[in-house]
Amino acid sequence: SKIKLIIICYFDNIDYLIFKHYRTALHWACKRNHIIAVKYLLEHGADKSIQNSSKEVAAQLTNTAEIRHILDCT
Repeated sequence: SKIKLIIICYFDNIDYLIFKHYRTALHWACKRNHIIAVKYLLEHGADKSIQNSSKEVAAQLTNTAEIRHILDCT
């Protein structure tokens, strides 16, 4: 999957801004409501406070209460 490729390629900097609109892998996973990827990224040190080009943090991109809860509890 895309998220695994990103993690493999950029593991030395999990917060690398790879996508257009300056999104991190965590932004991408939240936008797509990918709970497993969100958990994995947070467990490996992803910074949930980074903003994209629209000044949004990852939690603002999901419509899943479970992901918002995970982000609030870490």
